[in-house]
Amino acid sequence: MLKKLYGEVPETLTILREKYKLALVSNCAVRIDKLIHSLGLAGFFGCIILSYQVGVRKPDKRIYLEALRCLGLEAKECVFIAHEISDLEGAKEIGVKTILV
Repeated sequence: MLKKLYGEVPETLTILREKYKLALVSNCAVRIDKLIHSLGLAGFFGCIILSYQVGVRKPDKRIYLEALRCLGLEAKECVFIAHEISDLEGAKEIGVKTILV
């Protein structure tokens, strides 16, 4: 399991957080929230949406709708970035711009 972040992650998230509202949306195992906090990631995000907590997984559109609700934003104001093309489907379905990396 991941024990530390890549060096550029905190700096990158700091820059992004200054300009944008950020959310972490993840299909993950139970208790991953403890790891997120121990790595110091929680403070970068306006909300953290974990699949096991909300009862749906990406690409189900409901997980993205929960992130929008939490951030207080509309789909047209958001961009969802993912490393798996299948994760983009639900976000696209509700009108969120998507980027595959």
